[in-house]
Amino acid sequence: MPAEPVTGLSPDGTLGVWLAAIDRHGLRRPDATSVPVQSGAAVADAQYKGARTLVFLQPLAQEISAMLADKGWRVLDFSDRASWDH
Repeated sequence: MPAEPVTGLSPDGTLGVWLAAIDRHGLRRPDATSVPVQSGAAVADAQYKGARTLVFLQPLAQEISAMLADKGWRVLDFSDRASWDH
């Protein structure tokens, strides 16, 4: 299943809010959004391919996070929306 283009938004709009925070801070947007991982066990809200980084805007189960880290991914948990503007 291909990743959605960067313009894709999560159903609750969280991804759009996070992308707006990225833009406000002048940071680079992700290469892809809504990326299924671990055979669909989770969906990363954003992916930075070159940095092998996955961003999750909802809490991720520790076992899935550990499995992704074991496969060489950096897993970022941005589930605390208050931290997006700091």
